[in-house]
Parts: sequence; C-alpha cells; structure tokens
Amino acid sequence: MYYLMLIVAAIMFSFQFVFNDGFEREAGSSLNASLQFTLYSSIAGFIVLVIINKLHIEISTFSVLIACVYSIVCMVLGYASLKSFEHANISVYSVFSMVGGMILPYIYGIMNGEEFKTIRLVCCLLIALSV
Repeated sequence: MYYLMLIVAAIMFSFQFVFNDGFEREAGSSLNASLQFTLYSSIAGFIVLVIINKLHIEISTFSVLIACVYSIVCMVLGYASLKSFEHANISVYSVFSMVGGMILPYIYGIMNGEEFKTIRLVCCLLIALSV
C-alpha cells in the first residue's frame, strides 16, 4: 500500500511542472502572476484539506507561523518557477527541480543527525553530475 502511495505522490509531483508551465504560458511570469498562482494553489489546497478533515479546523500560534513561512516559500518558488519557464523548457526545469528535491533533503537529514554513509554521498554526486 505504501508503494502505491509513493507512486501516486510521484505522479502528482510531476503534474505540478505541467501546471506551472501552463500557467506561465497563460498568465506570464510577472510577480503579479506568481502571487495569483500561489493564491489559487493555496485556496485549492485549503479546500481539499478542509474536506479531508471533515470540516474540522484547529488553529494554533505554531500553525499560523508555519503557514506564514510556507506561504513566503511558495511565493518565492512560484515566482522563480514562472520566471524560469521564460528561458527553460519543462524538461530542464523538472530535472533541476527533482535533483534539488533529492539532494537538499539528504543534506538536511545529515545536518539533523541522519547517519552519513559514503555511498550516499557518491549517489548524490552521481545525481548532480547526471544533470
């Protein structure tokens, strides 16, 4: 069951590149367009989460703080993504995004106490070199 969920997650992750590219073609890559994209994505995500949680919402100071930080990250990501589609096609963008999505969490894990193994470092270097 977990592998099925991983496959679904990977497929859904890849769809974000298609949506980003389509939105950039329709709305452009301005700051205003990236803010609109973030707003629409956040509203859609909020609606889905409210439905999943059966209309039950809990708010804490920590959740508001994390939501604010996450919103800033999403705005910067949206702007950078839309701007990158001005010069790169979807395949180049997706490869760099996926490499970053593999290497940065690995580095974060090492910084937070995950066991360091030389073979893992070799794998990261091979991933980076393959791009």
